[in-house]
Amino acid sequence: MKSLNIVSSTSLGRILLHLACGMRRPSHWRWHWQGIQRELSLAFGPTGREVAFWNFIQKMLRAATGIGSNLFAWTCWVQAAFAPAAVQYAGAPSSRNKAFKCLPLLLASTLLSLAPRSALGQTCANALNGGPFISPISGSRVVAGQVITITRFSVGSANGGCGFQNGTAYYAAPDGTVSQVLSNFTLMPGGEIDCNGTPGSNNVSCLAFTTYVVNPADAGRTLILPLPPTNEFDGTIQTYPGVANEIHFFSAVGADGFDPNDPSIGTGPAAGTGTQRLILVHPGISLSRICDINGSFQGSLCNTGDVTLVNINISDGLPGSITLATNTSSGRIFNGFLTNRECVDYFGSYGSSNAVVASGTASGVYPAMTLYATNSEYCGAPFFDPGSPGFSSTNGFHAVVCGPTGATLEIQTSTNSLTWSPWLVLSNFPGRMACDDPSATNMPLRFYRAMAR
Repeated sequence: MKSLNIVSSTSLGRILLHLACGMRRPSHWRWHWQGIQRELSLAFGPTGREVAFWNFIQKMLRAATGIGSNLFAWTCWVQAAFAPAAVQYAGAPSSRNKAFKCLPLLLASTLLSLAPRSALGQTCANALNGGPFISPISGSRVVAGQVITITRFSVGSANGGCGFQNGTAYYAAPDGTVSQVLSNFTLMPGGEIDCNGTPGSNNVSCLAFTTYVVNPADAGRTLILPLPPTNEFDGTIQTYPGVANEIHFFSAVGADGFDPNDPSIGTGPAAGTGTQRLILVHPGISLSRICDINGSFQGSLCNTGDVTLVNINISDGLPGSITLATNTSSGRIFNGFLTNRECVDYFGSYGSSNAVVASGTASGVYPAMTLYATNSEYCGAPFFDPGSPGFSSTNGFHAVVCGPTGATLEIQTSTNSLTWSPWLVLSNFPGRMACDDPSATNMPLRFYRAMAR
């Protein structure tokens, strides 16, 4: 706070005493004048004492033209010190003695007049608050790419508090960008200003602000906000330290306080900060699938993220065709959720050409976020792609065979579809492969079929 004092209260008392005594005994004025100079030199140094003295005299004149007890004290002094002797009644104390008795009242009232106005009878509190409000609310879990809405930016003064003027507010976004969101606002006790991001919305002091898209690079960032000085506020720099895996929103407000009963009386500077935080999580889900020789399948459904997945579900489109294991990879009984890095096995009772789809909802993320994993691995019986078979005089028979990845397939041939003979063995089958039989050009009729071994 910028001080309104010219000299300390101790020096001020000594100066007043020198002045009073010098006026009471003009013959001693030189000595008292030296005492005044000494007090001013102690407070300001020799080069500033003359200026300080005249400032002091100016304040005394202001005090002398005040009201109430201050005016009474000076009236008492002047009348006592300078009243003509002719008006003194017999036996009354001399004017000088009476003046001396007025000195304590004069001293006390003048000290009060010279004190900062903000320190005299201040009954309000310089309590100023302000900051952003976000959706989802502070403390929520969020994921990369999620849009965060700043629903409003508010500043307020409590009931019974001081009023505020020349107010300003700044906002630091999670990426460190600083913008001014309110300018030159005024608040009365119990008042509040709510800005919605549109300049001039609800109040002429409101400026623009916008939404934020979660960026993992902003997690853990320390935010810094400079507040410029105002009439009474000296300015400051506010800091919100970063925390790992947290996205921070930061604001700072500053204003000059005043007494709501008398706006001309300043109550000093006021400043406040507001914070909001979101927790960055990285949910993930994976699904493996292994085909067995008999056409059945098995695999694992895993939580690959750092947040629990609830409402776990898995299906290949046929109700009841997939069974989940009783226990998870951590040994606990599976009851519909998977903690961080935990898996659960599953089994298919028969071959299916359908893709397997698993899902899980990230716990605590708002709005609700469901993750999906799909495995299209074919685990049914091998077959020829219906659109692929063909015949040419040069290449003979051509077809594309499909089957379980990693399995061993055997393609058999027959001339009557009753007796079959092995023709081609395919190990570690890739899932889909083209096959050509040039010898088919020498045969009037030939049948083909694919079998799993």
